[in-house]
Amino acid sequence: MEAKEEIYQYIKENRKEGVTAQDIAEIFGIKRNVASHYLNCLEKDGKLQKGQTRPVHFSISTNEDDLEKSGYMESDVKETEHNNSVFSGLIGCNGSMEQVIEKCKAAVNYPVNGLTMIICGASGVGKSYLASLIHQYAMEVGAIEKDAPFVVLNCADYANNSGISFNDPDAPTTTTTTDATDVSGETTETTTVTTDSGTSSENICGDTTMDGKVDLVDAVLLNKFLAGAVTFTDQQVTNANCDQTDGTDTVGEEDTTALIRFVLNMEGYQTLPHISENA
Repeated sequence: MEAKEEIYQYIKENRKEGVTAQDIAEIFGIKRNVASHYLNCLEKDGKLQKGQTRPVHFSISTNEDDLEKSGYMESDVKETEHNNSVFSGLIGCNGSMEQVIEKCKAAVNYPVNGLTMIICGASGVGKSYLASLIHQYAMEVGAIEKDAPFVVLNCADYANNSGISFNDPDAPTTTTTTDATDVSGETTETTTVTTDSGTSSENICGDTTMDGKVDLVDAVLLNKFLAGAVTFTDQQVTNANCDQTDGTDTVGEEDTTALIRFVLNMEGYQTLPHISENA
């Protein structure tokens, strides 16, 4: 059960008279702004009603009470929600795909800017269709603007494409090879490539793969790192800090966004690291 539903069930069973965001924050051990987000989502869903006093109290919606009294069970409400949802056209929305849909919704609604999702499956199972439905749902609940575009990127068009590399393939470079002997007596070579701008290929903002260029593959690897699927070295973390608007070294979803927009050469993202002028 997602956090929003847990909060709703708690209010329904224990605090029908109403709760504040601070109450929920203390009970569930979450931040007040996160609690406020969930309460407002429940109010938008019609499950809670918002009072006019300060601090704002949220209580069980009168409509919810009327539904219970009339024998309209929660499972019926859930099925109705699915039928009225953008996911209603997805085969299995009330069966085998129900948990998948709930996870997608939870990721979209996760404060503050949602969670990155990776949809896995064999070719032809409907991954692209599901992605388009998630986009529609995000617009429906106000997670993104109503006119937000649905951008499709074919990774095969970008991987190993020198036309979108950070380094100009024709730019003069300096290659330095250093011999090193380890404790076993074996000698290995370490090669560092430096562009004409003097930037080492190991220290390029956006180059999470450490291959001396920046492309969509770096964005994919960064998403895997944020999802906990891979680990980064200190240098990779430094390179992953693509959005430095906040002035910190923290790596997050905004860095993935900046990296992808840079790869696509979108307006305002011609260079990395990105620093918003509106900050």
